[in-house]
Amino acid sequence: MVIDTMSEVPSLILDGNSPRNFSRLNRASIARNSTVARLLPILVSEVRRTGQTASKYFPAGRDEHMQRLIAVPVLGPSGDVHAVAAWAGPLHEPLPRMPIIGALSWTPSGVVTTTPPAQFLFRDPSGDLLTGHTIPQMLSHFDIWDDRATFLEMFNVTKLSAPAPTDQWCGTATKTYEDGSPHQLFLAARATGTGTARVVRAVVADITGGVDPSRPDLTLVAIRHMPIPPGHALALCDLKTGFVHEWLTAPTSPLASWRHHNPEFSVDDRLAVANACFDLASGLADTASIRAHVRFSPTSEWIELVGHWTLLMAGDRPQALIDITPLSTIPTPVVADCPMCQDMAQNNSPAS
Repeated sequence: MVIDTMSEVPSLILDGNSPRNFSRLNRASIARNSTVARLLPILVSEVRRTGQTASKYFPAGRDEHMQRLIAVPVLGPSGDVHAVAAWAGPLHEPLPRMPIIGALSWTPSGVVTTTPPAQFLFRDPSGDLLTGHTIPQMLSHFDIWDDRATFLEMFNVTKLSAPAPTDQWCGTATKTYEDGSPHQLFLAARATGTGTARVVRAVVADITGGVDPSRPDLTLVAIRHMPIPPGHALALCDLKTGFVHEWLTAPTSPLASWRHHNPEFSVDDRLAVANACFDLASGLADTASIRAHVRFSPTSEWIELVGHWTLLMAGDRPQALIDITPLSTIPTPVVADCPMCQDMAQNNSPAS
């Protein structure tokens, strides 16, 4: 079982391969034993405080055969304990193989930092390290990401949403590994803080075969297969957070490298972008057109572009599709000191 320790009160998030929605610890299968139920919170608290594996031994029933309860920390990228993996069984039995459990954290702008186990489970097909990726770069490698709208709601980016963002989310995500096999990953995430101090932390584990496969998001499938005019890019934007979570271009387009950097709008254009998000999210408009200037690092050149926004979905989580066309020359590479931008510029050059 896996116990979430990313909030003050620990909760159950995985029982074997079965997801649990931040349930109480006494709902765990091993907590059917009254002694385990009593010792488990004590052991979790110790592991959380020390960051070290801990165990307890106790007799089981009248025959007095000794049992053991062992708890192992799952450390996050900054060294704090994101979760605890726990097991209980007879002392003479060998310990089961520890499942691969990764940990991640995101900044308010959606830039991720990971641990090596999370890197292994997410497996960027290009072999690039996941740390430093943006939300659209990360999501682009998944076939399905359940309840994406609620996941995005944890990121308090533009404060366009009147209600407070959600502070917890759990769901499954499906991706195809390099050998062609589909894998279903379970993630549980919690967010703390507000504004620029907000941090979203998560744990991830492979539960392939443990639950029924998720149904594909047909809207997302259709968007990812839309024809894209030359020189254009398409973006799917969550209007309440202002988050672009899908970035679609031709593979050889210089616009492809924009996916793994967050854009910075010029001071004069930020209000226009925020107003467009608000107008579409609140139903004041179905379309919008904005001419703006963006760059992708403090030392990069400003790029002028025009974006045509179309409301796709209203309701609690309004979404818009943006057709983006650069009006000025795109620097090559887009970010001079970015290795991925350099590789893409080289691979897409006429000489290559």
